[in-house]
Amino acid sequence: AAAGRAQVVGHEPGGGGRGDGGAAVGRREDGPDDLLTRPDNAPQRLQVPTADGARLNVEVYGDPDGPGADDTGYVIVMVHGWTCNTAYWYPQINHLAASEGGSRRVVTYDQRGHGGSERGHRRPTVAMLGEDLDAVLEAAVPPGRRAILVGHSMGGMTIMSWAAQYPEKVGS
Repeated sequence: AAAGRAQVVGHEPGGGGRGDGGAAVGRREDGPDDLLTRPDNAPQRLQVPTADGARLNVEVYGDPDGPGADDTGYVIVMVHGWTCNTAYWYPQINHLAASEGGSRRVVTYDQRGHGGSERGHRRPTVAMLGEDLDAVLEAAVPPGRRAILVGHSMGGMTIMSWAAQYPEKVGS
């Protein structure tokens, strides 16, 4: 196959009963999609303290002086799910904030007990995760800027908890 072109692999004679002629559709011989790689621009790293003293690993992507850095641009804050970490969001970061993609400011963080974030001394609750998100927003979203919140699985629960606890901070 030509370099850079997808090639069908895994063909089974007789089709293997899948109805697709045995082709493993979508598999690439040349490796994973480039968007899955670590972003080419290193993030600004913050250690954000929570109400109970745990420290959260926060990563801020995007050129602080670039087109997405004006006083009115939205900051995209991505909240991962259970057993994930900031790497879960690499495809979105690469599309929205990396040099080959867009110029948006993107904030990701490891939820407590995940990735580079501490678990803390108390048993985590959904309410605590909402409080943690508020600490991240206060530390990583500049005053006067608005955030677009994106959540996956437990990250969605975290956002809903934050919104219920801080309704005055939720906009339309």
